[in-house]
Amino acid sequence: MLCVGFLRGINVGGKKKVSMEELKEMYAALGASKVKTVGNTGCVIYDSSECLFEPYVEKRLHKTFDMKISYTAIPFAYYKKALEEAPEWWGKNEDWRHNVLFLTHNYPVDKALQEIGELDPQYEQIYCKYGMIFWSSAFKDRKAYYKTQYSKLAKKECYPYFTIRNYNTALKVLEKSQKLHKELSR
Repeated sequence: MLCVGFLRGINVGGKKKVSMEELKEMYAALGASKVKTVGNTGCVIYDSSECLFEPYVEKRLHKTFDMKISYTAIPFAYYKKALEEAPEWWGKNEDWRHNVLFLTHNYPVDKALQEIGELDPQYEQIYCKYGMIFWSSAFKDRKAYYKTQYSKLAKKECYPYFTIRNYNTALKVLEKSQKLHKELSR
């Protein structure tokens, strides 16, 4: 089964530095094969009999890199389908920020959405599919941005459970996953 894994908060602003080569070696040691990474983004694509169990991977991440790193993974088929079915508005408005959010530690999506609160569609939109949250919000216009729930996300109880990827990274992960999927299908 082809899986896509996401590590939270690594290689951001010079903090929590993780070598992608060491990360690939760690996944291989866990039994994954054909391990690929997408730049230094903390996105890992791998083949395994099933997606690697979060606590197991997190324990190994801590042992390997001597730091706490949250992790989640989803089957490639779900990732691909969610992106194919993403709403038309996601990624379109150049003045907005477009992200996809993944929850770690089985944090309930419904609970996270409740904590996020009501959105003003003039400034932001959300769509959920397979536990992935597609979120677009005003960004270039800073006054509009500060009216968004996204601007307040770091203060929410659910925030430490999110790992976030921007639109471009999400598409790069899809592209690299599709290439690996073709390779495995031969």
